[in-house]
Amino acid sequence: MDVIPSCSERGYGMRIMMPEIRRRFHMAGPKTLVISEDEQQRKVHDAIAQRAYQIYEERGSLRGHEDEHWRQAESQLLKRVCCGVTTVNGDIWIEMDAGCFQEGSVEVWLAPRRVTICGRPASTEFGGLRDLRVPDTRLGFRIIELSVETEPLKATARFRGRSLELTLTRAVPKDGAGGETAAKAA
Repeated sequence: MDVIPSCSERGYGMRIMMPEIRRRFHMAGPKTLVISEDEQQRKVHDAIAQRAYQIYEERGSLRGHEDEHWRQAESQLLKRVCCGVTTVNGDIWIEMDAGCFQEGSVEVWLAPRRVTICGRPASTEFGGLRDLRVPDTRLGFRIIELSVETEPLKATARFRGRSLELTLTRAVPKDGAGGETAAKAA
């Protein structure tokens, strides 16, 4: 096993073992599911509703603050997508940093015009400090709205280090016309 000189020798205070890191990030790709846009929206809505109710209970079940609880739940669970989008040989290629999610928890939900990436937060990424002794069962979501139709069954997803790479095949236009722009982050 190759061992990189300990970070404490460099002044950082922890030890890194390269083969373990390689194994951890390259073992398996994310779980991919073909889920309609409506079903994706319902799942996200249900998660926000559940979190809003938890906030309501944490604040002593005081009525009259439902909108505030909902907005706080949304801000904790829905985060803006920071990703690169390009077209390669007619396919749409998306890359994003998946380091905000816990290892092994990432799912990619695919629909013709939407991709939702979800997983458990890696740390405090989705709002506030938390007790690391208690597992966080909440999911965080990143939603990418596509401006062209794709074929979800032909999509591929893989990890490359902390990056999540998605390749989406454009759907064959029924009227023979094709869109120019690939995607916009929501």
